[in-house]
Amino acid sequence: MALGKALSTARGLSGGLVLGADTIVYCRGRILGKPSSLRQAETMLRRLSGTWHSVYTGLALVAVPDDRRWQVVWESRVKMRPLSPDEIVFWARKNRDKAGGYAVQEKKDTLIVEIRGDYDNVVGLPLRGVKKLLRRARQNGYAPSPRRSHLSMKT
Repeated sequence: MALGKALSTARGLSGGLVLGADTIVYCRGRILGKPSSLRQAETMLRRLSGTWHSVYTGLALVAVPDDRRWQVVWESRVKMRPLSPDEIVFWARKNRDKAGGYAVQEKKDTLIVEIRGDYDNVVGLPLRGVKKLLRRARQNGYAPSPRRSHLSMKT
C-alpha cells in the first residue's frame, strides 16, 4: 500500500522524491488495519489488550520522473496493558481511524507498557527507515540537488 500511495502522489509531480507510508498491526495471527466501524475497533482492542503485538510500517520512496523505487518494512514490538471493557469503548471511539484501533501519542502513553524497537514507528513515521531509503536512493545514483528536490509524503 505504501508504494501505491507514493505512485499516486508521484503522478502529479514533474520531479523529486515521493515517500509513501502505511502501517498495520499484527497480533496473534491477524493483520489489523484501520477499523471500519466502532464495533471492529472494539474487537481489535480486545485482541490487543494485555498482549505483545507488532507494528509494521511499509515505506516506499519513488524518484520522479525516472520511476526508481526503494522499499523497506519497519517493525516495532509493543506491549499493551490490559484494558477494561469501559476503556475499550473509550479508546475505540477516540482512535477509530488508526491501525489496530489505537494510537500512541507520547512515550509515557497510558495504553502501552513497553515498546521494543523504534518509538517513532509506533507514533507515526520510522525516521531510521526513511533515512535508510534515502541512503539507498543515493547509493543507486539518485542524488537530487538540495535546491531542486521536492519531498512529498502521503501516509
